[in-house]
Amino acid sequence: MKTTILVAPGNDLISFLSHISYDLKKRRIEYSVIGFFNSDGQPMCMIENKGRSSWVECDSKQIIDVALEIKATGLCFIHNHPSSLKEQPDLKPSEADLSFLKDLITSLEGTGLGYLGCWITSNGHLNEILYSLHKNKTTTPFNDFFTDTIFATLLTPNFKNVVETLTKTELLQLNRYKISSVYIDECRIVFNIRRYKYLGIDDEDTWAFCFEARDSNSNEFIFSLNSEQAIKAYDAVIELMTFSEQLLSTEIEYTEVTAKLCDDSSCGFYQDNNQQKAFWNIGNNINLFFPITDLNVISNFIVAGLEKIDQIQNQESSIIDD
Repeated sequence: MKTTILVAPGNDLISFLSHISYDLKKRRIEYSVIGFFNSDGQPMCMIENKGRSSWVECDSKQIIDVALEIKATGLCFIHNHPSSLKEQPDLKPSEADLSFLKDLITSLEGTGLGYLGCWITSNGHLNEILYSLHKNKTTTPFNDFFTDTIFATLLTPNFKNVVETLTKTELLQLNRYKISSVYIDECRIVFNIRRYKYLGIDDEDTWAFCFEARDSNSNEFIFSLNSEQAIKAYDAVIELMTFSEQLLSTEIEYTEVTAKLCDDSSCGFYQDNNQQKAFWNIGNNINLFFPITDLNVISNFIVAGLEKIDQIQNQESSIIDD
């Protein structure tokens, strides 16, 4: 393998891969590029190898030797799958790509070098092979090697953020599904779930549980919870209602219990002697007071939202299976 050291573009992994992907977009034969990075995550230098129309030869051991010689702390490998601009990007790893990935990971063991990805680029799009194997649960001849331990060790949260940034497109589809609406203390609240779908090579869904409030004074406020926040909010409301029942049997002059749903909203109840009242604060201007039994409108919405998400995903899975 030719080991001429070249200047590397960019100032971090994302900008380096973006530059290389754009450059390889114009090549009609396969090339491989190995980027070497320092402890600050900056590209130090790179090696470029020219292949043929459908393959390029690489030696993972030689790559490691170079990295150690220049005192790099991490490296990434990227090669192109040439295709014309009118063709769909070819981002599927070949068996040779998977075999090289296996050799690269094995060679990295015990070196102290960080894994910064084994990438395929085609028509300017990028795919990180190990990440895609894990996310798509792909069956390969090397399944015995690509274990959960490998995925957990190499696919760190920071690295996954890099992959998702580079493989996500700017095309975003928003779907809105109305669940219900209610009036609480003369305030109309509309509950809906929203699906944010990034349309790219590796489609990604994000769900949000949205609350749209408008009170009798025309104050309006909208806030949303992600799926994790919604489940925690459900648990909090159930705990509030359970705790309120327990307090009814106690002799207490005054107490107030609050649960934070998110930065923009909280709910809870207060008890004055044996009288209880629920409250719900939305934004800075909407403060609602109502019977404590009505707190379940929040938990009921979250349950209905989760059921709606399951229904949509099951329908889509049935279409794919058919």
